[in-house]
Amino acid sequence: MVDAIHIDTIHEIGERLGLSRDKRHDLLMVVTHINETIQARRDAQASLLSSDELRKTLSNMSGALQRLERDLALLAGRDGGLLSGIFATMLARQLSNRGLEASLDRNIPWPAPSFRLLESREAESHDGPYEVLEREHYGPVRATYARHHTPDLLEGLFRQLQERLDAYRDLSRKHNRGGSKGRPDRNFTVETLARAFPTLFDQRPTGSPEGLFCTLCHHVLDELGEDADGLETAVQRILKKNST
Repeated sequence: MVDAIHIDTIHEIGERLGLSRDKRHDLLMVVTHINETIQARRDAQASLLSSDELRKTLSNMSGALQRLERDLALLAGRDGGLLSGIFATMLARQLSNRGLEASLDRNIPWPAPSFRLLESREAESHDGPYEVLEREHYGPVRATYARHHTPDLLEGLFRQLQERLDAYRDLSRKHNRGGSKGRPDRNFTVETLARAFPTLFDQRPTGSPEGLFCTLCHHVLDELGEDADGLETAVQRILKKNST
């Protein structure tokens, strides 16, 4: 496992496999999630927490998130404007454009910046156009979405936190299971890529050793520093299990 993902490498992998620029970014998010989850599991394993303590802590965190989601739904149903007043400005400031789309689970039609803005003195300064684009273009768009969709944004954030926590708990259970340990980190990588594959490539993954999905798994495991020995057999087993 690596400390950090090489962004250019993941984009190169996506480009070689025919992904668009947006889908290459989505692939980067998937691989980053895989790396962070496995690294967090290894860090916890090296800590002083016992397996039982870790399991109890994760269970408590999951329960707390579920209670927050219930409270959010209740409050949103009664007065969504209150949530907007409390959280909209913070959400617009803290979330990136991609983060906003991920939390709302939709593609946002970001308007193109005007030529006036791009050719302004500030945009052509030594610092480049990022600051002025953020302040005068993308920031106001995010603020509008955050103000009108505050409950949905909070729900999306809680959902993503729960998904990360569930993935971590599942990986931890596999490591703490008795008997043969198998290859839980590799299998977790394959399972996560299999779930993301239809969205990335607009087709279902197959177990063909020379197919697109196995090729993707090989590239990602290599980037993560994981051994791909026995990958083809693992892919066929995991895809068969997911189809039942």
